[in-house]
Amino acid sequence: MVRFTDFDISLGAPAGPQLLASLNGGPEKVAILNLDLAGVTLAVDGRAITVLAPRSQRTVAVSALQRASRGYPRGAFCETPGAGATSGP
Repeated sequence: MVRFTDFDISLGAPAGPQLLASLNGGPEKVAILNLDLAGVTLAVDGRAITVLAPRSQRTVAVSALQRASRGYPRGAFCETPGAGATSGP
């Protein structure tokens, strides 16, 4: 099983907006989701900002980790370069 903890959002280039997390409590963070913020709506209440309706897609690396942690064979997920995993068992 893979545990994701200590989440951050990166808005920088070159990869664009991504959700980052530590894996299994480790010190380094990896991108787990590519975020599409084009159609979001922001709700502001004092100092709290809520992002409504973002779209996301798993990164290829996270799809591979999930597949490996579940014992799926290589190729069980359809991976599209730059787009993340698109389907699986």
